[in-house]
Amino acid sequence: MKIECASTITSVVVHGRGALVTRAVDLPADLAADVDIDIANVTLFAEAGSARASLEGSERVVTAVRSSVVVPRGAIAPGPTLAKVRELGVRSERLAAEIAALTERRERFEELSLAPEVRTVDGKRPRDALDARFGDTLAMTELLRAKAADLDDRLLALELERREVHRALEAARLEDRQTSLPARVTHPTRTFTTRIKGSGAPGRLLLTYAVAAARWWPVYTLRIAKERAEWAFEAIVAQESGEDWSAVALALSSADLVFDARLPELASLRFGRAQPRRPVFRAAPLGVDDMFGPYLASASRLPAPPAGGTMMMARGGAAPEPWADGAVDEYEGGGGDVDDEDTSGDMLRERAAKPMKKRAEPVPPPMPMPMMAQMAPPMPKGAPMFSLARRAVAPMAAMSFGAVAEASSLGGAPGGGGGPVMDRAFEDELVPSAAWQDYDALVLAGPEDGARGRLVPQRSEAAGGIARAIASIDRVAEPRFRDPRVTRGMFDQRYDADGRADVPSDARPHRVGVGRASAPVKLAWRTVPVESADVFREAALENPFGHALLGGPVDVYLDGSLLTTTAIDRIDRGGRLTVGMGIDERIKVARNVRVAEEAAGLLGGTIAVTHDVDIELSSTIGGPADVTVLERVPVTDDKQIEVKIVRVNPPADPYDQADKGAPVRGGLAFHVTVEPERKSRLTVTYRLAFPNKLDIVGGSRRG
Repeated sequence: MKIECASTITSVVVHGRGALVTRAVDLPADLAADVDIDIANVTLFAEAGSARASLEGSERVVTAVRSSVVVPRGAIAPGPTLAKVRELGVRSERLAAEIAALTERRERFEELSLAPEVRTVDGKRPRDALDARFGDTLAMTELLRAKAADLDDRLLALELERREVHRALEAARLEDRQTSLPARVTHPTRTFTTRIKGSGAPGRLLLTYAVAAARWWPVYTLRIAKERAEWAFEAIVAQESGEDWSAVALALSSADLVFDARLPELASLRFGRAQPRRPVFRAAPLGVDDMFGPYLASASRLPAPPAGGTMMMARGGAAPEPWADGAVDEYEGGGGDVDDEDTSGDMLRERAAKPMKKRAEPVPPPMPMPMMAQMAPPMPKGAPMFSLARRAVAPMAAMSFGAVAEASSLGGAPGGGGGPVMDRAFEDELVPSAAWQDYDALVLAGPEDGARGRLVPQRSEAAGGIARAIASIDRVAEPRFRDPRVTRGMFDQRYDADGRADVPSDARPHRVGVGRASAPVKLAWRTVPVESADVFREAALENPFGHALLGGPVDVYLDGSLLTTTAIDRIDRGGRLTVGMGIDERIKVARNVRVAEEAAGLLGGTIAVTHDVDIELSSTIGGPADVTVLERVPVTDDKQIEVKIVRVNPPADPYDQADKGAPVRGGLAFHVTVEPERKSRLTVTYRLAFPNKLDIVGGSRRG
């Protein structure tokens, strides 16, 4: 028993690449014991092999899940928005063509000139008066002027209409781009069939499948007011899966969608003689082609040969090898000539019933399918239509799926420069490939295909659409966005959104809220007076969330106004964040250096240069301000030069700038509290001692 049930998308987990979509199926209360449930109208971009079904609140079990593609009947019709764009586009092209034709006609009128010689005496028409001929000239001039004016009026009207159509076309294109994919055009869908066995309450059926065209990027908003900060964690989500996500429970994950997390199976160690490595796949059994002998012998099923004696294989299959001596099967009883017209069913069945014997000549290696399809040889007179060359068509399983694609990309006639690739593609042993592991995508080729009786990868019509959708999603990423797979670190993170989200299938970025949290903020100031006299304000706060935050852009607001836009790296749980808030003009800093030089040493052969660095800070802020002053003293690896710090007031901490990713030597960090309307002073004194035959590059008295 089979029934069709409606379903609704309830939850989506967006990964670093791709997403897992979960549908809830409405099961009837009087569900039969053993039944097949059809879940229709699923996007064609859903991966067939990724479907998983489960029952909640029921003692029944799901025993099987299979998928099928449903093609709508009739022609594929565009949606209303796309139809409007096409209609306006055709109308705009028609107007442009009409304007061009009228403009050319108007230019021809401008080239005309009526300046005939008005003769007072006309020998042919003696009775014709001068005023009559002059009146005809004026009438013709007036006619041309009226025609030109009429063309000008028509051109003006068409130009105004074209501008209106152009504006309407741009608005329709914008509406079409903002419309999701399912509403733009009718397209094939996928139906999942779930088999449920058992009895009892039907419960709730959940179907989960994967789609590839979906991505997300983290973004943050920090709103600072006084000593509190409101931290908003949001995400930019874009998807073109072919179906809209409306009011779904959204979750974001930095993990890879396709990743085998199972423990590896260690190979056993065996002691003994080395055995030759066996191929993973086995060759097809002998006699596969003979199974289709009666089918091909049926005259009613044989295709009529095209004009010119050329026989082509259906569906891009392979054509037989050229008819030559030793290239075709030979039948007992002689090989008399057979007329082209003599293709009756009795004759073909009689020939098919006779035993066949093969010649022992070597068979040439097979060619890629597109190439074989292009060199279909003419059928000679006397050769039976159903007797194709043995092994002329190689089994598709004899080469990997990647090799097929590589060989198919060659194209052209045989001998066109694809020899090395063909040699690599076709081997004696079967080549393992990931495509042959996807058993859901393997189908048994029919007699009309070149690899009849063998498993071949199914031709997916959605493969090209999925590739285009993924490319359109990748174009959404802006330079300021950070890929979650890059900033996730050693551990993956999953974030569940607080509320429901709407993400249409339009390949456009949509901002979705994930969570909010508040944290106390400590304002601080930082300055490097040796480089600049500017004092920068910073806001320091801890990660208020219970999970790590990935790298991404941050919009910083101060008292409701946008202050700056910056970026953060990964912040672990409980980590500390420092956000720059720009230059604060309320704190001033001044740095002065005094240099004293003197002779030192036993015989005065050493020069000692003493540097006194004096830093002065002043503030007009209403309260105390914690300022970090970064200073640096010179360092050297030369044994002839001595650097000694004489005095530091107040005491400073060593600073290596490792937090910025650019470590330095000789750094000092002063932590000073500057009171309003009062000055704070910092002093650093260090001495350089070096032989008097040396000099400091740039001058000895530069501090």
